[in-house]
Amino acid sequence: MAFLEETFVADDLPQSDRSYDLLPEGWYDATISKAEVGNTKAGTGTKIDVRYDITGPTQRGGSFSPASTFATLIPKPSALAANNLAN
Repeated sequence: MAFLEETFVADDLPQSDRSYDLLPEGWYDATISKAEVGNTKAGTGTKIDVRYDITGPTQRGGSFSPASTFATLIPKPSALAANNLAN
């Protein structure tokens, strides 16, 4: 737990050798490992935050497992958001 009077120094945090490179463009096999339904930030619509775990290679070959990617789906946007998209 951090206290407000403490100084936060990012260089003091443990370093990881794990790579977080972007996935190359392409098609991947994936499974949905997590999905959470919630309200949009404005509170006027519904959203679904989805985590996809990559399970297979791309058409170009190679394997990117284990890797994950995330998406936010908005199945029922607010009327105001829909109007802004239409303009």
